Amino acid sequence: MGGSSSALAPLKAMETPMSLDKFMGTWYVIANIPTPFEKGAHNAVEVYSTPEAGSSYDIDVSFKFNKGSFAGSVSEMRQKGWVKNKETFTEWRVSPIVAGFTIPYKAPYIICDITEGKSQYETTIIGYPDRSYLWVMARQPQISDDTYQSQMAKVKEMGYDLEKVQKVPQQTPEERAAKAAPPAPEL
Repeated sequence: MGGSSSALAPLKAMETPMSLDKFMGTWYVIANIPTPFEKGAHNAVEVYSTPEAGSSYDIDVSFKFNKGSFAGSVSEMRQKGWVKNKETFTEWRVSPIVAGFTIPYKAPYIICDITEGKSQYETTIIGYPDRSYLWVMARQPQISDDTYQSQMAKVKEMGYDLEKVQKVPQQTPEERAAKAAPPAPEL
């Protein structure tokens, strides 16, 4: 995994504790420095949940997106997550699941920032220790320009190279449904 800025200390997770329950659910990837797997992703969505059985520190992750365009085939990656820092819940490890087996590699998942909403968190910034990857996510597929600029200011302050950050094209659920619906018959 290549580093973005070797002169900087490794990225650290938020020190303020967060609620794991308020973090669970659907997140739309607004911008990222993508892994090779997700380059060209459109409609990228991550869904986090705690499994019915097992530890409350275990997290199931589903990542789906359209390859290359809004009309591209849907690709899905399932992952297993573990809370590493059980005091703040802001540092995890995640492993891909391939053919039903969890790969033994545990990638760092650093929660660097979250913004509060009424019942759940509204935006988050997820980083990688050497700053080679980044995910800016929100509960909605689009965010205001002001919110986006605020998130980018935080990303820059964390030491990321903004030239490497790219917006992820997102459609609203209504736009997705309209494209998926068969055309209306002509009368």
